[in-house]
Amino acid sequence: MATEIQNQVFQAALGYLKADCSVIPVSAATKKPLIPWKEYQTRHATDTEVHAWFQQHPDTQIAVVTGAISGKVVVDVEAGGSIDQFPKTATSRTGGGGYHLWYLHPGRPVPNAVKILPLVDI
Repeated sequence: MATEIQNQVFQAALGYLKADCSVIPVSAATKKPLIPWKEYQTRHATDTEVHAWFQQHPDTQIAVVTGAISGKVVVDVEAGGSIDQFPKTATSRTGGGGYHLWYLHPGRPVPNAVKILPLVDI
């Protein structure tokens, strides 16, 4: 039987799918994908796949595959980094005490980049 938290994470995954975001299951401990995930850069999981992930990995967390597939670009500011220099946008706290700044994808390739500023990645 799923715990309330597991059910909330499962429902959030389905909500992200309905919002046209691509999601994948990740380990709660390591944040690493629990499945081969490259195909989800070009297609969305089905509700059936998401259900199967939660059956196979009951304590899974979810990650949004950013980029064109989800229409999002995320700026990752690690703990201790500043978000003051970025345009205001939807912002979430990370498990490590940093921030994710969510922007609309511009419709052209946006490569991953590390250390674009101190403690900031894309």
